[in-house]
Amino acid sequence: MSQHDKPIRQLAQILTTPIDEQSCQSYLDTIEDYISLQLADEDYQTQLPDVAMHLDSCVSCAEAYALLYEARVAETYQPTSIPIPDLSFLHTAPADSDGVSLSALLQGSLERVGTRLRLIFSQKLFDALTSTPSTEPTLAFRESSEPPSLINLVVENPSPGVANMQITAYANPPDASVCTLRIQVALIERDWPDLADVSVRIQVHNKSRQTKTDPWGEALFEQVPIDALTHLQVEIDPCDATPTTT
Repeated sequence: MSQHDKPIRQLAQILTTPIDEQSCQSYLDTIEDYISLQLADEDYQTQLPDVAMHLDSCVSCAEAYALLYEARVAETYQPTSIPIPDLSFLHTAPADSDGVSLSALLQGSLERVGTRLRLIFSQKLFDALTSTPSTEPTLAFRESSEPPSLINLVVENPSPGVANMQITAYANPPDASVCTLRIQVALIERDWPDLADVSVRIQVHNKSRQTKTDPWGEALFEQVPIDALTHLQVEIDPCDATPTTT
């Protein structure tokens, strides 16, 4: 019989070899060594051919082998120590020269008068914002041609009716003394494009300017003096808007 007939002989032997509990126990006692050779990249089937043949013919022993093999693999390749994650991308709230965090400055700058929400800037808050790398606003229709922001402040859940308020000031070249102020509001009970007509008022150098948001919750103020940002006041009234009816 040729070499090509060897697999046929092995299959015939597997099918005709009787299986009993005593032989199973004998092979089960050897499975540990069988798996050790396998994990060591040895020719385990050649070194323990009887075990290999028995596993091909006995379903119960094959299941026991599979469970033990998985356990040994998990044990063998488990790391000896869990690496410390790199959390350098997380930045704690910045602090001013007095050690006051930005979150603390914001808490002290927010006022709630009835349904109105008011944010009063200060020199400390402005300095904290400008000393921190700015994250560009994620506005739906932000144009790539817009200049980098002078300040970009996002306040989450500032009041029961407001989910998010974002205040961004953009330089307005060629006039370096003024900027464009963009205020975006997201409400708890309404989402865009149903954010129109939210009243937004700013106070600059003791002068008030008022407008209303568009359907995307955005309000723009042009020609705002940059030197007024340190004492800017922003006030919004979410209850002043009328929901769009369809």
